[in-house]
Amino acid sequence: MEDIQLNDDNRIAELTLAFGEEGLAYLIENYGAPDRVTAIEFVQGRPVMIGDCPCAGNDCRGAWGWVYATRDLDMKGHRGSLKAKPCSEMPTTHFDADTGEFGVPTPYGMDDSMFHKFRSANWGKGAGASMQGQFLKANLATAEGQEKRTKLFVDHDPTKEASE
Repeated sequence: MEDIQLNDDNRIAELTLAFGEEGLAYLIENYGAPDRVTAIEFVQGRPVMIGDCPCAGNDCRGAWGWVYATRDLDMKGHRGSLKAKPCSEMPTTHFDADTGEFGVPTPYGMDDSMFHKFRSANWGKGAGASMQGQFLKANLATAEGQEKRTKLFVDHDPTKEASE
């Protein structure tokens, strides 16, 4: 399959062929019109939407105007190791109500509020770590049957009442 360039005349028809009517309807319902999709590239036979960044994907992933930068050089794989930063060629056309500033729009098909966490300065710096740690400890305590030896709230197990 060869890549398909999109314009206002063929965009909906080609996206429907690539993703199916239901798939495209879902995207439009949840993310709006796909006006920023400029091409469809096929990667291992699967269609991938390409964005409208002027760099055409030379500097950013999928030409969506965002570059994922690493915070640590050894890249251990933890979620906080990557942070989204704008491509230098993408114009700032999106108003962020949280910061009151204009920035680069979220890639099409990605929830803006979800993507916001990757843009924030605090992403990966321990925000929510204590809650995550508590959740992991509660899971461990439950798995090991240590509910009575921990100060954490663990879901009630009705089978224990029946046997007691």
